[in-house]
Amino acid sequence: MNTITGFTFYDSLNKLTVGTLLLLLVGGMIGEKAETNILFFVTAFIIGIFYQTFIKNITRFLTNNLHMIKKAHENVILKNNYITEDDYLEAYYNVVKNGFLMNIPTLEAHENFLRNIWLICLMYLIAVLADCCQSSISEIICQYSKCAIAMFLLLLIVFIPFVWYKIQMKIYELVWEGDCYAKKLNPKTKSEFTLQCINI
Repeated sequence: MNTITGFTFYDSLNKLTVGTLLLLLVGGMIGEKAETNILFFVTAFIIGIFYQTFIKNITRFLTNNLHMIKKAHENVILKNNYITEDDYLEAYYNVVKNGFLMNIPTLEAHENFLRNIWLICLMYLIAVLADCCQSSISEIICQYSKCAIAMFLLLLIVFIPFVWYKIQMKIYELVWEGDCYAKKLNPKTKSEFTLQCINI
């Protein structure tokens, strides 16, 4: 699986998953056994596209967060108070150009999924606590203890931001590492970066 194909697969799976969870939450919109209907999955994918766009727009502050970028740069190379978002984007595209992405697209898909799923977990928690078990998902979640389901969803809501942060920091660090190696391997910049990439 090449990088582009892999990223497209995970991105599509992300959209389909969140769309399906949202459809199951609001109820059987396409009749009995809707989840076995191809129209259900098409609808879920479309909803997933709109939902993902919505989440990206309301969480812009999480995209290329400069504080996290600087911290990752400090972890990998040297402390530099003058790092900007443009510096990070330049490093990212340098990594892409040199084919050093490795597992970064997969991690980006995981980060995107966690960013999308947090609000859905919150909506499911509200539905369980409010006894809204009239949706298609009721056959799955309402047969278990409401308290157990609520605790599980609450744990997800608490830990998802922590896991998201760790994954996002790993992405930033891998980009800085890849950029540093790319510059070290480039004869034009090798001498300039030999002493800077001390932590990798």
